[in-house]
Amino acid sequence: MRDLFAVSLVKGGFRVVYFTNGDPGDEKTKEAIEQRISDNKSINTENIKFLNRLLTPSNLVTTISQFDAVVAHRLHANILSYSMKITHVVIGWSVKMASFFESVGRSEYFIEADKNLNSEVVFQRVLLTLAEGIDEERHNSVIQQSKSGIDVLINEIRNTYSKSCVKEV
Repeated sequence: MRDLFAVSLVKGGFRVVYFTNGDPGDEKTKEAIEQRISDNKSINTENIKFLNRLLTPSNLVTTISQFDAVVAHRLHANILSYSMKITHVVIGWSVKMASFFESVGRSEYFIEADKNLNSEVVFQRVLLTLAEGIDEERHNSVIQQSKSGIDVLINEIRNTYSKSCVKEV
């Protein structure tokens, strides 16, 4: 089914890049999609590319930073896209994903994997997110909240670590 997303997007003038970065099952799915697309001689594969598995966070950052939009079913690819202000659509399957999209004001770009999932819905959401972009004010607020949370966490770790290293004599 996901190969149809690529076909619709390519017909709409987009270049599509498939990538994975974690779950070995995702890599198998990507390979199966690649095979299905290559077996179908009616599909123009000129604008469809399949990358080798991205093995490091820096590979993922570098790859996603080159995109205008991301359609992904993994949370970290969506969080990373959002952090870099790259528009994104999720094929969602968990409450955690829905919560993230809600927390950043992008619920309309959460497509439940089991409901209304077809190439036209994905294509239209990609067009919409590209037209709308990422809300700058909301993004800045989310990034600032994240930085503050990280600072609190770092201080808690330091405090806990320093207490555990103190020995009574």
